[in-house]
Amino acid sequence: SLACPDWPLCFGSAFPKMENGVQYEHTHRLVATAVGLLTIALSVALHLRRGEDPKAAVMGYVAVGLVCFQGLLGGITVLLRLPILVTLMHLGTSMAFFCLTTVIALRVRDRSSGTTQDLGLAALRPWVALAVGATFLQIVLGGAVRHTASGLACFGIPLCNGDLWPSHPGAHLHMLHRAFALALGTYIFALAAATRSFPGSRVARLARLAAWLVAVQIGLGVLSVLSLLALSAVTLHLGVAALLLAC
Repeated sequence: SLACPDWPLCFGSAFPKMENGVQYEHTHRLVATAVGLLTIALSVALHLRRGEDPKAAVMGYVAVGLVCFQGLLGGITVLLRLPILVTLMHLGTSMAFFCLTTVIALRVRDRSSGTTQDLGLAALRPWVALAVGATFLQIVLGGAVRHTASGLACFGIPLCNGDLWPSHPGAHLHMLHRAFALALGTYIFALAAATRSFPGSRVARLARLAAWLVAVQIGLGVLSVLSLLALSAVTLHLGVAALLLAC
């Protein structure tokens, strides 16, 4: 993350030597720029059809605002040398942007195809909203574990260094992430079970997918600990968390 000490260029160049970590940090910036440009294009497209769907147009404007704010947070993260609060805001904003673009995609597809949902599912909205909020909080909590170097505070599963609740503050954060994951996973399984009365609906299919993602996520969490935070395991752990949030 600190391979490029300046911003928006890297060592004063838009095309620095891709070595010593620069390949990760600068590629991240280039992809972010591409995402920003695509978001602007999406917003323009939604604006042009605002007469058909004004809410989607507003979502497009918000998406542009989020991606600009995200770019600003990225710059501040580099210039201030990874302050925890800013890095967590950077993570949270990225997840909010991902969710918003997912909603836009589904809304546009549904209006184009005339898809409707069973009205009986409306009663589940507050419970699904709770799942969304809790999943978002769990992702941010995981980011806090990562950026405070608490990921290696606990060795072993399910206990932490042989204790159910260790004395080290970093281990407290780590175990809180585990405990919240257990509670959230149980809740999502219950939510999936509640949608079984609507077997043909997209909501029920997404709920089943969410339950499977929880199972995969637990496995990746265990793998992250046992592999001493191997890059592939930790990256997949965050990626599956984002998919779960979108579900």
